[in-house]
Amino acid sequence: VSGGTLLLGSASTQSGGIDVSTGATLQYAGGGTHMVNAGSSFTGTGTVGISGGTVNMTAATTLGAGINQTGGTLTGVGDVTVNGPFSWTGGTVSGTGALTVNGVLTMPSFGARTLDGRTLTHTNASGASTILGTSGGEINLDNGAVLRNAPGAVLNVNIASGTSLIDNDNG
Repeated sequence: VSGGTLLLGSASTQSGGIDVSTGATLQYAGGGTHMVNAGSSFTGTGTVGISGGTVNMTAATTLGAGINQTGGTLTGVGDVTVNGPFSWTGGTVSGTGALTVNGVLTMPSFGARTLDGRTLTHTNASGASTILGTSGGEINLDNGAVLRNAPGAVLNVNIASGTSLIDNDNG
C-alpha cells in the first residue's frame, strides 16, 4: 500500500508480505473474517487499521507498521508483535497467542475495549505510552486476560476521579 487507504471490506486471506508505506493505511473493515496465515508479514511505517470484522492471526506475525484499532476483533493463536504504535480505542483483542507492543501504546479516554484470554505486554520505555480513563473508556479483562507492563517500560495511566478503568474478568 503505497498511499491512501486500501479497504478490505468483507473477507480476505493473506499469506504473503504487505508493505504499508508512511502515510498509507491497510484497513480491515466490514463483517467478514480476514485470515492472516503463516508466511504473512507487515512491513513499512504506515498503519494497519481494524474497524470491523475479525482479523484472525493463525501464526506468529510481526507488524513493522502500527495498528489503529477502533472496532472489530483481533484474534488468533499466533503471537503478534507490534513494533510501531498501537492505538486502541475500541473492539476486542482475543485468542491464545501473546500480543507484544514494542511501539507506543495509546488507549484514549473514550471507547470500550476488551482483552479476552490474551496477554498484552507493553515494552516501550519512551514514556509516550498512555492510558486515559474517563466515563465510558474502560478496559475489560476477560477469561484470564493480562495487561502487563514489562520491566523498564513506562506506561502513564491517568484516570478521572471516580472512574472505573479496568473491569477484571467480566465474562
